[in-house]
Amino acid sequence: MYGFRFMKSRFIKGSACGVITLMIPVAVATLVALVILETLMGCQKSDPGNKGVNKSTAFLASPTPLLEGLLIDGKQVFISPEFFPFTSSIKADQASRLPSQLPSQIPSPTECREACGTPALFYRLNRVRHFSSVLLGSDQRSFPLVASLLKSPLWRIKEVNPWGLLFAPITSISEAQALSATSKVTSLTTFTPTSTLGDWQVPNDEALVKAWPNSEERAEWMIRTAGVLIAINQTSEAEKLLQSAEKTHRRTSELLEVKASLSALRGRWEESKNFARQSLGKDHSKTSARMTLIRALIETGDSNAALLESRRLMEETPPNEETLFLLARSANASGSAAEEITALEKLVELGRKKSEPLGASLTYLGQAYGKNGERGNAMKTLQEALRCPELTDPQRSMIQEMIDHLGIPSLQSGR
Repeated sequence: MYGFRFMKSRFIKGSACGVITLMIPVAVATLVALVILETLMGCQKSDPGNKGVNKSTAFLASPTPLLEGLLIDGKQVFISPEFFPFTSSIKADQASRLPSQLPSQIPSPTECREACGTPALFYRLNRVRHFSSVLLGSDQRSFPLVASLLKSPLWRIKEVNPWGLLFAPITSISEAQALSATSKVTSLTTFTPTSTLGDWQVPNDEALVKAWPNSEERAEWMIRTAGVLIAINQTSEAEKLLQSAEKTHRRTSELLEVKASLSALRGRWEESKNFARQSLGKDHSKTSARMTLIRALIETGDSNAALLESRRLMEETPPNEETLFLLARSANASGSAAEEITALEKLVELGRKKSEPLGASLTYLGQAYGKNGERGNAMKTLQEALRCPELTDPQRSMIQEMIDHLGIPSLQSGR
């Protein structure tokens, strides 16, 4: 039932790590966390020889120094919506002209939100504004634009750091040819970048120690940056950073949490389960580790334990898309139909309140109703799902098959 999947994720800030991957319906073969936050260095210029490492402790705590660094020269910048609240805290003493110029340097929050969800709108904006930087964050609604830029031959990843990714335009034919020569060939059935990491490289130990003399801060930088690399499927680079972080003997729980995510991405579910449990053993509040554990328990066939962990997660965390979906999935795996339906009903209700696409959640809910013998509810829910504009033709065909199986005439005109 849960083979129809959308990929969705969130980066848990404040814990210095935490790739949480969530499967919500649409056909994607591999579990990949999409974690994107902010990048580039703070108010000072990035040192090319340092490859993205910054000494400023403030950089680990707030995106404001980063935004100042991007906007200081007056160029056009695209940011995802979650960064707008931080623009008001940009210091006027960085440049007396900066605060008054912000509205003209950045599209409106509405424009950015819509462009994150519809890449065609971004490219239309870019033709007018010619963005020098694209800064995308953790909001799941940025997923379509991130996926598009990762595959685009006209954009490259300029920076990777604890906050995420910074994209920059490719400005010359020679640069495009150089990137093309080293680009990776990837499967179209998985979400993996088709570009390389551009001119960004994993800093060596010497550079990291120089930039971050404090081992606690150095470990945090490495662990969080590894989480971002895992999110874009750069597993080798992430593993290098995690190995270096392990040498510091700091932030062990966060380190294990991210290692659990890396193992999950590689399909090593037993290993992922062990890392997640070790992380929770050191700090039971690690939400990301618990969510990874739930997925690993389901994948290794321990559905009852997964359901117990999902219930505990719901008790400890305010309900959101991730926790509700994991509860529904673990309830389905363990045969608790009523619990699955209740979780999916809440998931749809939450999506309505947030005005988010509902095709995936409605499809799951319709399936759950049908499986539970609730033909009327299944009919109503699946027909509503069929009308959702975000679904692809193959997804509509799958829903149509479900409706046909129930013996319900579909509303093709509602497409």
